[in-house]
Amino acid sequence: MFLRQQLQKGVFNFTQLVNQQSNSIVYRYKPQRSIFDKTSYIEDYVERPNKYHKSRKPKQVKWDDPNYTWPPVYPHPTRLEGRALIKEVEQREKLAIDRQREFKIPDFRAGDIIQFHFLKSISEGYGNTVTGMCTARYKNNSLMAGFDCVFRFHGVEVFMHVKQNSPLLVDLKVVDKSYGSIRQKLNYFWDDRTNTEQELKKAIVKGGHKKGKRTDIYMERRHLEQSKSNVLDRSEDPVLNY
Repeated sequence: MFLRQQLQKGVFNFTQLVNQQSNSIVYRYKPQRSIFDKTSYIEDYVERPNKYHKSRKPKQVKWDDPNYTWPPVYPHPTRLEGRALIKEVEQREKLAIDRQREFKIPDFRAGDIIQFHFLKSISEGYGNTVTGMCTARYKNNSLMAGFDCVFRFHGVEVFMHVKQNSPLLVDLKVVDKSYGSIRQKLNYFWDDRTNTEQELKKAIVKGGHKKGKRTDIYMERRHLEQSKSNVLDRSEDPVLNY
């Protein structure tokens, strides 16, 4: 009996669904009209029957003026976005730091002996002058550039990471330069051993060119390339040699 009632009810619902008109109207969501929406171009525009409130902002002429862009398009506050914007700001800050400093960051690499003065307090202006071996460099052309250094301070071996653009770093110079393939030799200082003060003040020299020739070879090679490519160097014509 119960099953028969359910079947009859289902048949009745199905009959109603079939007899429903196929052209029924579907009311979808209609978003609210924007306050910047122009409606004056509509030919069959019907004026609002209820007037706006008196305190409502009056209509402006530039809303319908074709020579005026409404709503106004405001320019972006910056030219770049995202990572490009961050990189531009970092480069600007890095350039400002380089101009304000009284010294320039020398060209050094891992294995060189460097000497730098690192402050403990900017207001008091005192710190320590340290001489040790540079073991690594990080992000040379970035605002977050830095280097690692190992040295002995009061008889204790110290590994220090220094931010290159930090205001606490007030002086940096190269004492001795390394030459040759230093990767395998540099790992020797990271072992579980105690490095002497003499080892940490002697640059790594292994194979490669002789000491003192690292920059001279590049200068000589550059001079040869310029002399081969530029034929006017040996010309005696006063018009050409102006």
